[in-house]
Amino acid sequence: MNKRITAAFIGAIILPCNGVMAGQMYNIDPTQSYVMAYTPTWVISSYSISLTQDGQFISTPTWETQWNLTSFALAGSFNGTTEWSPWVPGVGHFTIAQANINVGIPSSVSFDPPSVVTFYQSTGSVDDRHGPCALDPFYGGPILGWYCTGWSQGFPASVSGLIKEGTLDIQGSSGGIPGLLIPISTYSGMSPPPSVDLGLYPQQYLYRIAATAIPEPTTLWLLCFGMVALLYQTRKTQ
Repeated sequence: MNKRITAAFIGAIILPCNGVMAGQMYNIDPTQSYVMAYTPTWVISSYSISLTQDGQFISTPTWETQWNLTSFALAGSFNGTTEWSPWVPGVGHFTIAQANINVGIPSSVSFDPPSVVTFYQSTGSVDDRHGPCALDPFYGGPILGWYCTGWSQGFPASVSGLIKEGTLDIQGSSGGIPGLLIPISTYSGMSPPPSVDLGLYPQQYLYRIAATAIPEPTTLWLLCFGMVALLYQTRKTQ
């Protein structure tokens, strides 16, 4: 009888530990991770010739902004949590939270890593779903006639990559066509051109996040194993 009770207690402890996997810290590899954003440089596009009152010709350069897709190293850490769908076998959500990410892009470019990524357990491949129905039917049951509808504004963001065995390697973009809607500023004068207004910086960017889980037992698993060990020791003394 005591053996049955002990086994039941152990099962009751281990089963919750196998539900939603506790969050784990991930380190971002700065040698493989980056954010690519547009930064401007002034280039001379042409010259204008003018005649002064004393008969001298002056050549004045005309400058314009040239926008370059520039790569910035990405570093830091985040907390990653895996949750498996109760309705769709082999489909998981990977949630990125408590992100402490360092990247030297201009402050006007709002880099924002995806908060939830859907992936397949068998291959680890990321499902590039987006929009208001992207997370369905992850939580919904197989209801007859079920459907989802909705709409969103702007260009859809994209994401692809792999999530498998304590590693994450995803690539994506903020949406839109790289280079689209980039303003061209001009300046004419002999002195150096002024700084480009940060408000003119395009918000589009590309990114890659390559990260590895820190090999440390999580607090939840330590608690689970500690309780199992305690029950095992109690069983031996009986």
